[in-house]
Amino acid sequence: IFRNVVAAGYTTYAVVGLIGSYLGIYFYLRVIMLMFMNAGETVATERTSRGLARGASVLCLAAMGLMAILPGWVIARF
Repeated sequence: IFRNVVAAGYTTYAVVGLIGSYLGIYFYLRVIMLMFMNAGETVATERTSRGLARGASVLCLAAMGLMAILPGWVIARF
């Protein structure tokens, strides 16, 4: 895919896509490493992280619900 993008003359987009792909691979493999290759250490900030994750999930769910129910209103605002 990236070879075709470069051939079409969009080298900047290809570089950005490659960097994004490498970052994605790093973060996904890090999660797998922490899940299966960790010695079972407990993290002291686990509660804080869980609360922040729950808050972010609720915020995203509310925004998605608003866009699903009132798409015209959301588009008119932005």
